[in-house]
Amino acid sequence: MASEPVPASSAPYLLGRALLPLRAFLGFTFCFAGLQKLANPRFFDAADPASIQSQLAAAGRRSPVHALISPLAHVAVPLGVLIAFGELAVGVGTLLGLRARLAAAGGLALSLMLFLTVSFHSAPYYTGADIVFAFAWTPLLLAGFGPVLSLDAAIADWAAEQAGPGRRASRREVVLSGTITAAVAAASLVASGVPVGQAASFTDPASGDPSIVIRPSSGTFVAFDAVCPHAGCMVGYDPGQKVIICPCHGSQFNAGTGAVEVGPATAGLKKLGIAEGPNGQLYVT
Repeated sequence: MASEPVPASSAPYLLGRALLPLRAFLGFTFCFAGLQKLANPRFFDAADPASIQSQLAAAGRRSPVHALISPLAHVAVPLGVLIAFGELAVGVGTLLGLRARLAAAGGLALSLMLFLTVSFHSAPYYTGADIVFAFAWTPLLLAGFGPVLSLDAAIADWAAEQAGPGRRASRREVVLSGTITAAVAAASLVASGVPVGQAASFTDPASGDPSIVIRPSSGTFVAFDAVCPHAGCMVGYDPGQKVIICPCHGSQFNAGTGAVEVGPATAGLKKLGIAEGPNGQLYVT
């Protein structure tokens, strides 16, 4: 049996969920590595064989980039502190979903650096962990972290909320087939402006909220408040799938009742009363 295609608007949410285990592992590991270096006095003790000074000396002899490593020996301690804080910043950013691609780029750079200076001569090559870490960062660098457990997504949603409904609509790429202006005095819409099987946006004169009217068949209209109850994004009607979709996090709503069909939203859309008058106009009742 062929599986149903995943709506494009829900793809980022599904990708974010799929990448969560990788984010958790890499984020925790890099936080642990950074804190371990900062808390271990042996790491900065030049007499200790596990110190940053000893590691740089070994890399200066055996690394394929030894010409770049050798001059760093006299700044070993500041370099070690920088690496530790870099690992910690990458780990925290990855766990929180903050500056996603920057965190992934930092993790990839640190992993490649450790591969070239520490584990380059591991044989076979796959026994060295650093090359595995380098490739583990690539999907996060290319695809980002998605909107799941992400401060980046939360900040973007907050900024859209502050910008108001008009800015939200332009940022969310809402699927609408037409735009109808409400007549403030009569609270009416022109019915002919909503083709059968399509939808149009309008402003609810009672609440001032962006709203959506759908015409499933000739003479039949349904209307809903277009603000998604999950995070306040503006929803749109997909005439192909005949569902109402939130383009932010992939929630889907029944086009006839407004009920939730696919989360993460837990509440349905507010249904508005609407009727066609004898003059061919739609009235919000």
